[in-house]
Amino acid sequence: ESTTTENLIAVIQTELAVNDVDGIQLMWPLPDHIDSLRAYNEIPFDRDVDGAHYIGQIEKAGASSDAATTIIPPVTPAAVMELLNHYNVELKGKHVLVVGRSRIVGSPLAHMLRGCDAVVTTVHSKTSSDDLQKLVGYADIVVTCVGEPGVLDSSWLKQDSVVVNVGTTFSEEHDGLLSDFGSSGSLAFNDAVKQYSPVPGGVGPLSVSQLYKNVVRA
Repeated sequence: ESTTTENLIAVIQTELAVNDVDGIQLMWPLPDHIDSLRAYNEIPFDRDVDGAHYIGQIEKAGASSDAATTIIPPVTPAAVMELLNHYNVELKGKHVLVVGRSRIVGSPLAHMLRGCDAVVTTVHSKTSSDDLQKLVGYADIVVTCVGEPGVLDSSWLKQDSVVVNVGTTFSEEHDGLLSDFGSSGSLAFNDAVKQYSPVPGGVGPLSVSQLYKNVVRA
């Protein structure tokens, strides 16, 4: 709590001056009193192993597919794409709902999904509960990236839905992690759900693996 934005930037600059530092990752989310944009902007693109600059670089490159393959990807969106690919989840022409629009998860993930010809809708904190329920019920695939247990209800899902849980929150009451659907049991025993990623043990380990890949790439 005593660390200021200037303190953090000074540490980043010191680490960048060391030749054997291949990558820098800031733990997200940063405390509210830290200027996260300033901090991330101190990290060069080629050592941004968290992929925080992905959206900015994509926009700068005009969203070309070539740029998307050369820029270091954000770890969690890349992990989601790996998970979907591993289980042969069809994306082309499918309606995908991304719940959350952060620059580190929701927005880059939506971009990656569109690159696979999915029909992507993004919802956020300004989306009404009624609209959210309707969109969940229409989606073939729901990827939730909020970190607010119970913001979604599994009863909203359509038949044969695929659910990817990204947003997780530790609950003292349950002594463990909860997804944005609440307890994972709400998905496990829902006949409408064709496939879902568990919490914990779903996207999280793949995100760690992707971070290692990004470090090697940097």
